Amino acid sequence: MARNKSAGALALMLSQKAVAGVPASLVSTTVEAAALLAAGQTAAAGVAKVAALTEGVLKAMFLHKIKNIMVVVLVISAVGMCASGLLRA
Repeated sequence: MARNKSAGALALMLSQKAVAGVPASLVSTTVEAAALLAAGQTAAAGVAKVAALTEGVLKAMFLHKIKNIMVVVLVISAVGMCASGLLRA
């Protein structure tokens, strides 16, 4: 029961004091998630959205890292080819 009251207090605080700089949709979603958590339920729809977003971000980060590695490999290869050409001349 105390957990329910603390979640309700958190929701009230968020809805009253933090609204100024936060979009209304985020405040609403946070309050709903806090209420579900207080009731012992999970916000399955929100979790699925977060998981999909996280997966997309991780994929983009991985592709960015691979691209950077390929650039380094190409630069090292070009420098090596130029150096071997200069040494043979």
